[in-house]
Amino acid sequence: MLSQRRPWCYRLLAYEDEIFALVTAILDHGSLASAGGTFSESLYGLRRAPAEGGDANGGAAPASAPDGQQAASAPAPMLTRRQRQAALLLSVSAAFNLAKSPVAPHAQHVPVPRSSQAVCSCPSAA
Repeated sequence: MLSQRRPWCYRLLAYEDEIFALVTAILDHGSLASAGGTFSESLYGLRRAPAEGGDANGGAAPASAPDGQQAASAPAPMLTRRQRQAALLLSVSAAFNLAKSPVAPHAQHVPVPRSSQAVCSCPSAA
């Protein structure tokens, strides 16, 4: 409808993957800076956790509560600038490369043969 009233909008369809990647990068950049995760991670309520060997304390023992027990719901540490840049680059480029690949997953539909001999070489159960 918009492209019928404004013909210049129709030309944007040729660049829909690039526009989608740009919008995704903007959303993820803001979300990584404020919530410590991508937009989709915060949408689904996922939280990033440090890897087994390297936590926010540089591999030291986790912080414990005053009574000697570990804090159960300690907030996840914020990502460093380099980690945010790497997460942004990987999340946006992976989706963009998948969309631009010559053999996209939605184009790999192979019709299933109807004859049982083509599907399985095992004897039929009669």
